Amino acid sequence: MHDAGITGLSWGPPYPACLLQAESHDYMQNEKAFDLVPKRLVTAGMDKKVKIWQENNGEFVLNSELKSKGKDCAHDDWVRDVAWCNNVGTQRDIIATCGEDNELKIWIWSPKSSKDWQLAWSHEFKEPVWKCSWSQVGFMLGVSTGDNKTYVFR
Repeated sequence: MHDAGITGLSWGPPYPACLLQAESHDYMQNEKAFDLVPKRLVTAGMDKKVKIWQENNGEFVLNSELKSKGKDCAHDDWVRDVAWCNNVGTQRDIIATCGEDNELKIWIWSPKSSKDWQLAWSHEFKEPVWKCSWSQVGFMLGVSTGDNKTYVFR
């Protein structure tokens, strides 16, 4: 899994963003596609890494890893939490990560743009960022920091 302890995990949406872009609205055709979607989860670790796992024959295997440009990891210190956004209406997968390096990062994967996850946005705080959580429909992100403050991003 991770070289050090795991500090957070989040389940992926029950359907991939690319399926939401299907041009056919034939219920039976789309129902079969939903049956084939593997379970996915993302983990955050004390090794500064964020890893995405996918179920394959009953076991979770490493699918990809989020990396900041020019680095071998996602953050510069422990990654404290990770949250996979519900992708209804977004047509892309979105993951938020936060950590001891005082940063909140938003990562995006879109089937139309790339095969790799891309860092789309980051925000630096004055204190470590402890938790991040998406609203149920994914249009708001709540974040708590080490100075006992909570922020909501829209």
